[in-house]
Amino acid sequence: MSIFRLSIFMSLGTLCSRFLGLARDIVFTAFLAVPVLDAFIVAMRIPNLFRAFFGEGNFAVSFLPFYIHKSDSIESQKLLSNAVFSFLMLFASFVVFFLSIYMTQVLNFLLNNSGNSILNFKTIVYLSRFFLFYIFFLLSFVHFSALLQVKNKFFLAALAPALLNVSLIVFSIFYYLNDKHLNYLIAGVLTGGALQFGLVFFSVLKSKSLPKLTFKWRDSGLKKVLIKMLPGFLSIFFYQCISLFNVYFSSSLPSGSLSSLYLSDRIFQLPFSLIAISMGTALLPTLSSFWAKKDLQQFKKTLESNLHLSLYLLLPSAVGLFFLAEPILSFFFERGSFNKDQIFYTVQVLKLLSFSLVFLGLYKVLISGFFASGKTHLPAISSGIAFVIYLVMAAHFSQKYGVAGLALSMSLSTVVNFFAACLLYSFFVQKLNVATLFKKFIYYLPPAILMGLFLLYIPPWLQNNLILSSLKLKQAILLLVSVFGGAGIYLFFGSLLSIKENAVIKKTFNKKY
Repeated sequence: MSIFRLSIFMSLGTLCSRFLGLARDIVFTAFLAVPVLDAFIVAMRIPNLFRAFFGEGNFAVSFLPFYIHKSDSIESQKLLSNAVFSFLMLFASFVVFFLSIYMTQVLNFLLNNSGNSILNFKTIVYLSRFFLFYIFFLLSFVHFSALLQVKNKFFLAALAPALLNVSLIVFSIFYYLNDKHLNYLIAGVLTGGALQFGLVFFSVLKSKSLPKLTFKWRDSGLKKVLIKMLPGFLSIFFYQCISLFNVYFSSSLPSGSLSSLYLSDRIFQLPFSLIAISMGTALLPTLSSFWAKKDLQQFKKTLESNLHLSLYLLLPSAVGLFFLAEPILSFFFERGSFNKDQIFYTVQVLKLLSFSLVFLGLYKVLISGFFASGKTHLPAISSGIAFVIYLVMAAHFSQKYGVAGLALSMSLSTVVNFFAACLLYSFFVQKLNVATLFKKFIYYLPPAILMGLFLLYIPPWLQNNLILSSLKLKQAILLLVSVFGGAGIYLFFGSLLSIKENAVIKKTFNKKY
């Protein structure tokens, strides 16, 4: 089965999860006051940091190459899986224990000593301590998901986060209907984590790959996995430091700044997850297999063809995010205390982030090549450079332009990160044909420009001429026409230009799964 078709299976699960995530955020903006939403975001920052480190394929890119290399011995694979799972549980126990004790100090640093400008500081500490227990479910989930990926089972792992969103939706409604007691938000997170883990647990159990707790780590390969994981985690660490410093800088900005960053990122993550994360996750096992067989020519061909396909899909997504930022955000989030002023700032953030979608998406696909080849330390270098650039710009731009300055800093640092990663890959892994990638970009540009012109003129025309009594229905029709019309124009002119990637997409969808 082709990598693109495997990524489609993962995308279907991700699509369900992301749309339920949108539904969750709609409920949040309807039922939670902006200060409460800001507090929830801060309280989930540490669990989300672990999700970023280990989730969305980041754990798999370090673990799977070693696991696949042991495919000649089932016992060796089980020994490695057991050791890694036991280490993760022990690690989670230490993290939860120590952070529970020092949570006040951690949050004081994270909030720039201004927690009271967001919400009562004690409330944030209270939520944060309970949310820590979600880490147990999270680390179990990512390990079990990686075991399913070895067998080319991507759908359940991608779908599982949808259960967390369902749980948060249900318990947020309970929160609103029952005197807005914070314990309902805690129950939503922990119940969602349990459901998320439970979905992949039974699939792993059925495949007879269930790991066991053990302290027999000697000769398991755990040490090698951890050594390889550390530089890879360092690259993720730099990227996640940007998120942490967003909280740090936002805490000195007006209330609602964190919510603007959070909600714009939720929209940004939809195409990013569906395309880049799905493609990169599906690509890794195949690249790891080619590298293990020393089939470097097929390794290079596979990686570059998937970079081209990702670019072809990411470019129109970025155009769509830029031109449809206002109607998307207004339709989904303009309700309750999240008013037009909040939407205005969030639109600015999303438009600035849209410029980074192509670069961040291509980077996510490219790092599969780093990890499959064992060069896990190289992405840490490019990420470190990008983080320093972000830090310098954010310190200046956040004071001058507010939350939009943070978004601008993130976008510019993402561009630097991608090109630095390309240079490192070419020097230390394989020659990466960046010139061909740029030519592909130029070739894809005319359909993207025509799509942009359509989105520039048609939505405003519909806004002025479509007369309906229901504002939300009008916004929904406008979005549907814009999204499907824009995508249709892009694909139609891509077909006229005989773009290879357009044919790949058409051929894939014409096949029966």
